[in-house]
Amino acid sequence: MLYSKLSNEEFLFINLHAEAALDFQDDFSELNEISKPSDRKRGIFSTTVSALVLDELKKEEPSKDLLLDMAYITEIEGNSWTQFIEIIKIFLGTEKCIHIIELQENLKIKFEEHCKSAVECCMKKDGCILHISAQDINYKDEKYYVQTVKTLYISELKKTVNNCIEKRAEGQYHVSGGVYLEKFINIKKMLINGSEAFLFYCIYEMAMKLVENKYISLENQMENVDKVLFFHTMNGAFVGGVLSALLQMDMVYLDHLGPINSVCKKHFERNMESAKKYIIVADVICTTSEISRAETLIEFNGGTVACRLCWIDIETIKKNTKKQLSCITISANNNFVNYLVKTDLCNNCKVKACRNERGRKRNV
Repeated sequence: MLYSKLSNEEFLFINLHAEAALDFQDDFSELNEISKPSDRKRGIFSTTVSALVLDELKKEEPSKDLLLDMAYITEIEGNSWTQFIEIIKIFLGTEKCIHIIELQENLKIKFEEHCKSAVECCMKKDGCILHISAQDINYKDEKYYVQTVKTLYISELKKTVNNCIEKRAEGQYHVSGGVYLEKFINIKKMLINGSEAFLFYCIYEMAMKLVENKYISLENQMENVDKVLFFHTMNGAFVGGVLSALLQMDMVYLDHLGPINSVCKKHFERNMESAKKYIIVADVICTTSEISRAETLIEFNGGTVACRLCWIDIETIKKNTKKQLSCITISANNNFVNYLVKTDLCNNCKVKACRNERGRKRNV
């Protein structure tokens, strides 16, 4: 299975670091036997492309150009170079090109060495991208390929979120947030409708958000030993479990921080450590009511909240985005699922857009 596989009419895209990180062939139970975190080259700390990943890539139909992201990759397993060259031959044989983003210089040299002796091709370096083709052709600007990757991911993410929408009875009360919701986003639908591979890729992207915002260090794992993942819902537990493997981090689960007046705290305080910094993990954050209660409990028991991390952030109000990270944000300016949060005060709302929305519903 290729977790990061995305495509359009022009490209087949694969993120090789994501594939290496999500290679769960390794037995993560062995982690307890590894005394130094710096020795744990697994999850997002993986830097090597394995034969298993390349075997999956070889199965892909070469009907489009191959666009590879090799950021954070420093090595290709010795026996895997043959497979990589075979993949290049397959795509060049159908007059398709290979474009490699963020290829490190040492790997570029090895690509040149291996290709020179095995296949006739033209190689061009343009900024952060290496182009490999059967003949000398002109390529688009570097920004085009980088933007294409972003567009592919966001497009697939929006489509997936729309497929995860479940409607509620009109005016149904949301007990955890004290508001009315007409729909909610159910991440479990991704496991039901065959989108589990993309779900894992989204969780990888969540992990990399922590790296980009300097909550997690890729270079020095010892800087991460004081971090712990915290989650308080079943969906959050699924996401948090995968994140724990990707980040090589401990986790704490509070079962269950649910409705406003209900908190089950069984053995919770025993698992809290005052010296630790907690990253709160959720699938969807909407009104932040549950998250705020979680933060209060963590701090009451001596911990510190580093940040919040979720798959989808529903921005009902403006907030500190550096402390709340997500794959995508649904906001007033980017409400691609027409998500609405209501209270009884909505009946008296004077905002024109809200009046139009209520009128539209009456006319349906």
